[in-house]
Amino acid sequence: MSTYQGRVYRAPSGQWGFKYYIDDQEAGGGAGFETEKEAKLGCQEVLLDYVAEPAIAVVKYEELPPLA
Repeated sequence: MSTYQGRVYRAPSGQWGFKYYIDDQEAGGGAGFETEKEAKLGCQEVLLDYVAEPAIAVVKYEELPPLA
């Protein structure tokens, strides 16, 4: 069974964004949100296509894994 996770972060520009992961592999994301709440809602909307109760964490930008 696959795992689905979302990570919300504040970019160096000051805007909020999110990335989502399927089985620990980056699968997509969104950016340009004005608030943390908007970014969380955007992430939740995407993840609800995959799982009923998505796991979404707020992390520091520096904690995001580098692109492989």
